[in-house]
Amino acid sequence: MTTINIIGVVMLIGSVLGYGALFLWVLTADKRKARKEGKQWNNRNSSRSR
Repeated sequence: MTTINIIGVVMLIGSVLGYGALFLWVLTADKRKARKEGKQWNNRNSSRSR
């Protein structure tokens, strides 16, 4: 029973870390995409935004 509990805890921690890493990767991917498009977007709308 204890080995099953240990395996369960390890899988739980691994899944939490995996979801956290995936979440951070998605956030950084959005920032990277926004930075690429942001250069063109800011040049076009610089007069309107200020």
